[in-house]
Amino acid sequence: MGTMTRQGRRVGLPDRERAWPLDARTAVFVLEAGGLAPEAGVCTPRTEPRYPCRIEATIVSSDDPSSLADTIVYVRDVNPQHAGILCDRPLPVGSVVWINFAADGEAGCEVHAIGTIGRSREFMNGWHEGVVHFEETQPQLAEGE
Repeated sequence: MGTMTRQGRRVGLPDRERAWPLDARTAVFVLEAGGLAPEAGVCTPRTEPRYPCRIEATIVSSDDPSSLADTIVYVRDVNPQHAGILCDRPLPVGSVVWINFAADGEAGCEVHAIGTIGRSREFMNGWHEGVVHFEETQPQLAEGE
């Protein structure tokens, strides 16, 4: 299910949730079963839709690289301005980070973007959901790209 169809157009956003650890898959299930599905828009008002995807990413703090060393986040939804993420640790809100992930396995499109942690809140014991706001628009994450 690497490509979705939305209004007749193909979107190159992968679904690699099966490769996630069981606790990460459980966390996304609990989060979305609680009404926080990306398309529900209940966290914050959204001016643009986010597209569900399930990919693993790494983040590195540009302020203090050792503070987030080896931090893996799980991307649950994206658009050209944001990535909704899950993490098994709290992330420092307001920190500037580099986020890296493969946005399209077939075309080899990779995202290496700088952004700011806009939210990190615990929603179940040991798991946090949040958002990374990209400093620059990531056009490869637009619908139909």
